[in-house]
Amino acid sequence: MKKIEQAGYPYVPDSHGIFLERDGSGVSMIKTGSGEVVSYTVEQDYIEVKRGSLEPQMIAALLPGSQIAFSLKTVKDGIRHPDMFANRFVRFALRNFELLGMDIQSMVGYWSPGSVNYNQFISTYEATHDLEIAARSTWTGKTAEKNGFGIIDKDSVVWRPGREVIVLFDRNQA
Repeated sequence: MKKIEQAGYPYVPDSHGIFLERDGSGVSMIKTGSGEVVSYTVEQDYIEVKRGSLEPQMIAALLPGSQIAFSLKTVKDGIRHPDMFANRFVRFALRNFELLGMDIQSMVGYWSPGSVNYNQFISTYEATHDLEIAARSTWTGKTAEKNGFGIIDKDSVVWRPGREVIVLFDRNQA
């Protein structure tokens, strides 16, 4: 496995961030900029940084069909983790999977009732009655657009009121 690059992810010793650069795959425990120890896993199709068993956590996973999905839970009890930066982690993961030769064509959004993205989606949908506009209004929609995944096909938003929302953000064509 090729070397994993820092790719713009912040790290300031004794302050904040996480040093994510490494050679090879596997699981390790690393000390963050704020001094906390987190679990860091790197595989050919999976990158995970987490504290404890559940949250906070940042996960990037490659899926069949040249798709990528993220689970980004960087806030717990209303407090953002001082070392976990969701937007920077998305760029970090996309860059490193690209360096590993992965051809990612779509970013998947999967939002459960009560999540930040779900609430943003519902609020915008109630105002516009447009699934595409509602999907783009979310944190994930804006992040996908910034990272080159701005195309939403009319059949790429799946939602049944009261249930999860699933959106496929396709890569922009050059």
